[in-house]
Amino acid sequence: MVITNNHHLPQAKTFIQKFFAAFFCCISSTKKTVYAILFICATSASIAQPTWKVDIDGGVKDEDTKQALEGAKIEIFKGTSVIKTIYSNEKGKFSYLLEPSNSYTFKISCPTYIAKLISVSTENVPDNVEVTDNFLVKMQVSLYKEVPGIDFSVFDKPIGSIFYEKAERNFGFDVDYELSKKVEQLQKEYEKSLKDRLAKDKKDKEAAAKKIQDDLAAAKKTEIEGKKKLANDADAIVKDAKRKAELEEEEKRAAAKKTEKEEFEKNELERKAAIEEKQKKELKGREVQAEKKKEVALKKQAVVEAVKAKPEPIIIPVENIRTSESEGVNYHINHTFVVLNGEEIEYKKIVFSWGGVYHKRSGYDISDLTFRQELRMYGIETPK
Repeated sequence: MVITNNHHLPQAKTFIQKFFAAFFCCISSTKKTVYAILFICATSASIAQPTWKVDIDGGVKDEDTKQALEGAKIEIFKGTSVIKTIYSNEKGKFSYLLEPSNSYTFKISCPTYIAKLISVSTENVPDNVEVTDNFLVKMQVSLYKEVPGIDFSVFDKPIGSIFYEKAERNFGFDVDYELSKKVEQLQKEYEKSLKDRLAKDKKDKEAAAKKIQDDLAAAKKTEIEGKKKLANDADAIVKDAKRKAELEEEEKRAAAKKTEKEEFEKNELERKAAIEEKQKKELKGREVQAEKKKEVALKKQAVVEAVKAKPEPIIIPVENIRTSESEGVNYHINHTFVVLNGEEIEYKKIVFSWGGVYHKRSGYDISDLTFRQELRMYGIETPK
């Protein structure tokens, strides 16, 4: 739902044409919609209790060129405290969600520009208002460049206010009439200052051109007596200036190249150091794993050797023994877990439905005889 807030505009047509053309709006003859520096377009839908928010969709541009301002600073105040600081993107855009039932002040600023203030109130929205999502408020702000001699103190106060209009059931905007008159006067001063600056630039250029013409006239006057000398001197000056410029450019390129080289060497050293550190850690990790595997293999080998050396069963005391069973699609597994010297050894007897029987120790295949002998060493008798 698009809202037209024409009833907030001042009655004087000259004020609308001059002031709002620079600050707030232009009127579309086809859609009858006001687009403004504080362009408001609010859509609403039902949400129980204040679950909705006010979505500020803003933009910042240069008052003279009408070009978007990237990096403009937007400070959002609640009272005297800044609750959020954001910046406009490369298209001069910014956005922020405001909570219900609060009063805010937006301060939009940019280096070498005059800051502007805009007040936003999310209060006085009826509990039974119907909104589908959030209220959308579009805020377009034009900033003046700083100009010596112009009093911009009118912008020390908010240039406009955004608030909920119960009659429209949407958010609208308004400006103080007295303030708008002051801004209109400031606009005239600013335009006059702009004309004066352009006139001064033109005058300076004409003076410079005249000086060149006078210098040429003086040169021509003395051309008969010293034409060759003047030509040689002028040529020497031009060459010296050109050579100086070339040397300065070479120095800049050399400095940039040196900086680039130093940065590359620094990054390369850091990269190599990181690789060496990683390799050291990996090598140490492999050595630790190799030692652990070697220790486990020696323990297992000791058990096997003990079994081979003594025909009679040797009962080796263990720390813990537990058993379990599991089923597969076409097999049955008996699990036996033995904890020896802090290490758990898993024995599996796998019996397939088609009659096959396999034995494993910690994932490795072993024979039925080895399976039985090793479990017997731990005091575990297995049925044949």
